[in-house]
Amino acid sequence: MRLRLLVTLASLAVGCDPPVAVNREVVVRLEPEWLGGAATTNVDWSERQFILPGNSTSAVPIARAESLAMALSALLAADALVGNVREALAADRGAPLAFDALSLCRRVTYTFSPANAGGVGLSPYQRRSLSNQWAIPLCTSGGDAVISVAVADAPIEAQILANDIAWDHAEAASGAFRLTGLRPEFGSGLPLSPEEAAGILYRRFETRIVSGPELVSQYEETNVGRSAHCGSWRFVLENTVEAPVADGGALARDVFYVRRHPACISDEIAIFVERDSQPATFWTYLFQGTLVDSALVELHRPTRFTRTLPD
Repeated sequence: MRLRLLVTLASLAVGCDPPVAVNREVVVRLEPEWLGGAATTNVDWSERQFILPGNSTSAVPIARAESLAMALSALLAADALVGNVREALAADRGAPLAFDALSLCRRVTYTFSPANAGGVGLSPYQRRSLSNQWAIPLCTSGGDAVISVAVADAPIEAQILANDIAWDHAEAASGAFRLTGLRPEFGSGLPLSPEEAAGILYRRFETRIVSGPELVSQYEETNVGRSAHCGSWRFVLENTVEAPVADGGALARDVFYVRRHPACISDEIAIFVERDSQPATFWTYLFQGTLVDSALVELHRPTRFTRTLPD
């Protein structure tokens, strides 16, 4: 299945959003006054960074996700690579890439999907495409993240043999992973760090964060999630605050979502809240070759949001 996998790599190596110019890199450290309650317990105060959560019930443990990412890295460096995957990743990054000396970066993130990927009637491909995902950044020897590998947290029918991937059958790779080249401005592997998001939220409402961060895929009206590293940071504030919103009027909320907007590599950062009305299901349409794979999917997280406005 190696040849098929290499072709699949090429078809999935697309950026999370259209390119938008970004001219800065921000390294933010947490300030103690931003946090309260449980949020203070998941911090490495020596680095003043959050300790990012995984998922204790993962179908794909972090060690397996990292092994899959490294096996894909080896395929990217292979002389027999088929297709234009390397060129596509370099285009995502906006700079040349060397694929022969990549290693795991220090910080891995886990992105929660609003879809119930374990729902009745979904195909294995749909389950992998709609599931929670690991975002595994791969770094150069200098420590800069250059590629993000999104690995589905759903049963993946493959074995890793001598740093190669042996798929159990021809369709097993579909929906299992997605590759994205990372812009040089985001050397940590994330377009928006949770520390920067926390600082923006605290300064906006001057209220401490008591829960979070949690990276979530903010589907909105598109019914398709972004790449795993392009999610929104979800936080809970100590008190309910009233926020003016783009829909008009104001909403009282204690849960907020922070992400780059409108694209995950945009320079602008926006704060969102959940709308009052949320659907219980949604139709998803996933393209598999020349076929459209559709299904009615249960939701267990919000998918409708509105942007907050300055006071």
